[in-house]
Amino acid sequence: MTNKVNTSFIRHRDGDLVNIGFLAVDSIKDNTFFPEPNPTVAELLKTTQEYQQSLYDAAGRDQKLVAIKDAKRAVLRSLLTQLAEYVNTVSNGDKAMLLSSGFKLAREKDGTDDLKAISKLEVRTDAPEQATVIVKRVPGAKAYVFEYTTGLVTNESVWVTKTIAEPSYTFRGLQSGVKHSFRVIAVGRSEKSVLSPIVSRFIQ
Repeated sequence: MTNKVNTSFIRHRDGDLVNIGFLAVDSIKDNTFFPEPNPTVAELLKTTQEYQQSLYDAAGRDQKLVAIKDAKRAVLRSLLTQLAEYVNTVSNGDKAMLLSSGFKLAREKDGTDDLKAISKLEVRTDAPEQATVIVKRVPGAKAYVFEYTTGLVTNESVWVTKTIAEPSYTFRGLQSGVKHSFRVIAVGRSEKSVLSPIVSRFIQ
């Protein structure tokens, strides 16, 4: 297997993602191996700083501020993936170059990391302003990312996210009478992931 760095950052916690962003900035800046990083160091630094600030702003769990934080997290993840792919392309398997980027090396895949598809998503809305989202445990999954959004689901939808180790989670404080759409991402080793179907429910 050719040496590469990880290009997926979906499993990392909020604080860890901030650290990864700043480490990448420090490692890529003035690094002669990567003279023309894509995205630029300035762009990545600005996005990481904005995401870090959004974490502070959303500490009180205000839904609007949490949604802003989640949107900025998605942007940061995208930029980190873009930069990691650039690093892989330029390094062409050179381990020293890869490690100098600040990213972690991807582990070799032996075919045992594949996850089974999530065929069914259960959403229970028996209690007011709550929704319990359940999937069948996926063999090999290390974490489950529970998400919901309101309104019509599009590519621009902003999802509220909760990552835990168990295959069920209860969202509380939801908007009564409003249609919510739910989905779950099961994440395994080597950043493998599978996405559940989307299920929509009106909240009591």
